[in-house]
Amino acid sequence: MVFSSYNYGTAAALANNYLYRPSDVTHVSDDPTGASVSSGAPYAVDRFWIVDTKAAGFAYGTNPNATLSFTSLDAEITGGNSITAATTLAAQRFNNVIDHWGDVFYPSSNWILGVTPVRTFVNSVADISAEHYRSWTLSDVNNPLPVELTTFDGSCNESKVVLKWTTASEINNSHFDVEKSDNGIDWSVVGTVNGAGNSQETINYNFVVANDGNMAYYRLKQVDTDGGISYSTVITAGCDVADGTELVSVWDNGAEVQLMVSSTVEGVYDVTLMDTHSKALTTVRNQTINKGITYLTIPKSGIATGMYMVRMHNQTEQFSRKVVLN
Repeated sequence: MVFSSYNYGTAAALANNYLYRPSDVTHVSDDPTGASVSSGAPYAVDRFWIVDTKAAGFAYGTNPNATLSFTSLDAEITGGNSITAATTLAAQRFNNVIDHWGDVFYPSSNWILGVTPVRTFVNSVADISAEHYRSWTLSDVNNPLPVELTTFDGSCNESKVVLKWTTASEINNSHFDVEKSDNGIDWSVVGTVNGAGNSQETINYNFVVANDGNMAYYRLKQVDTDGGISYSTVITAGCDVADGTELVSVWDNGAEVQLMVSSTVEGVYDVTLMDTHSKALTTVRNQTINKGITYLTIPKSGIATGMYMVRMHNQTEQFSRKVVLN
């Protein structure tokens, strides 16, 4: 795999990590003090790390499990930031599929304040295969996600979709916007549910979408009292729709071929990239499909540009879609 790290340069006081984001990072705004794209910058070190398991020529078919350690200079912490050299830091990685930093947090990692030279260390970061994305940074462990969402699902009840979710704790939670999409790409708000503000107890929520017989995608947009936002995972729900799996979309994201799969049931499939003569070029085996939306990838290293076919298959089902590799 490919590793790299970089910061603004030698003038730490001028550093603003929003200005030199990795290519897949769109914002640094998970801090609950504001909603702007750079509001979280004062609470993160002035350095990004790239851990790229999908770089051309080095790509893993399946991400490995790993234990990571990060080292940051004090100048990258103190230069123009709200955090100090004594701030307890933890690792975070950017989920570019849902456009969010905080869907997985690593507060149990081992933070060590360095003495000589003046450095800070974050060790024992458990990078689990299913949760790995390429871009990482270190942020203040005392500014976690404002809401800990433990469940989110949908079901049909008398031709109405009933969405239910549960939080284990809430910090400055203003409300939830319930968003719906027919294609998994374009979203609209179909309702709003007030949050509890601050809570350390389990709270159950529900929202009913009336007269909705078609299968659709749903997600929660959580909004805190200061305007910060975060998104839940995406689920599918509908009435009078048979259980099943659908290969919704396939595209070339530049580094690899990506698939979006929608399913009302869990399953395991092999995924194969084939040429126009049905010759298998790359196969990724035993990919788990969860209820709701699942994203899968196929490495494309060494494969020429042109039209190809992606087939997702097991012993009982198969689905195919064309894809153009650039």
